[in-house]
Order: sequence, then C-alpha cells, then structure tokens
Amino acid sequence: MVFLNRLYIVIAAAVFVTFWIVFNVFDQLIFFSPIATFYLLDDAVTGFILINTTSVLMGILVAMNVYVIKNSKLKLDRSLSFSYFFGDRWLIFP
Repeated sequence: MVFLNRLYIVIAAAVFVTFWIVFNVFDQLIFFSPIATFYLLDDAVTGFILINTTSVLMGILVAMNVYVIKNSKLKLDRSLSFSYFFGDRWLIFP
C-alpha cells in the first residue's frame, strides 16, 4: 500500500541516497576532492554491506513514517506534539 504511490518511492530513494553518501563519506569510502572517487578496501567490505543495508532500511522507514503521519486518523494539535517531544525532559530535569 505504501509503495504503490510514487511519492513514497521517491522519498525512500532520496533518503537512501543521502544516507548512503553521508555514511560512505564518514567511513572514508567516497572522496570528493580533487575528483569524486570511490575506494573499497578488502577489509571494508563488511562495513560497506552494513552501510548499504542501513541506508535501504532508513529509506523504507522514513517513507513508511511519512505515509503513516499523512494517513493517520488521529489529529495531533500543537500542545500534544510539544508534550510528546519535550515532556520527558521536564521529568528528568525539573
């Protein structure tokens, strides 16, 4: 149901590409200076597989969350969303 709409496929693909690039830059597998280069060492294959898996799952997760929020029958007002995000912090730090 979620991925029958092209919007959610585009959201999933955009999140996947963004996280894939960011994670590979942090893991030093992609270099952008002086030219864009991809370099995969033999001992970095496991990390690369984990990066790909994590990026795909993040894309699916974000697209499904957008679907749930847009199609939710429960309407959240501002006070409820504020207490949801910041309510626990007031209990920890009175």
